[in-house]
Amino acid sequence: MIARRDPQAGRDSLADRDSPADDCALDLLCDLDESLWIYDDARRADPNAFRNATRQSDHVDELRRVLYRLHHTLVEWEAETLSACPRGRPGPGPGLGRGAGFGFG
Repeated sequence: MIARRDPQAGRDSLADRDSPADDCALDLLCDLDESLWIYDDARRADPNAFRNATRQSDHVDELRRVLYRLHHTLVEWEAETLSACPRGRPGPGPGLGRGAGFGFG
């Protein structure tokens, strides 16, 4: 789960140094994460299971389009991170190692 900015956070917290761009990125990530949790909950009811969809191919195509956009965003963020880091690629954040959460790596 992605932590949203805590308005009660102390002065030394990272959230106090967040810029509007940090808020924008966190909003995007939190909304995506929440949407996936909602989908996971909804599809547990058998009538909502993907196997019951009549337009599976259309949905797969649309998911590929969305994933392409997300991948493009990730590549842009990584490029901006690399250009801002004078010593090369920074290490992964907490819990974000290679393949974290995806069963490979």
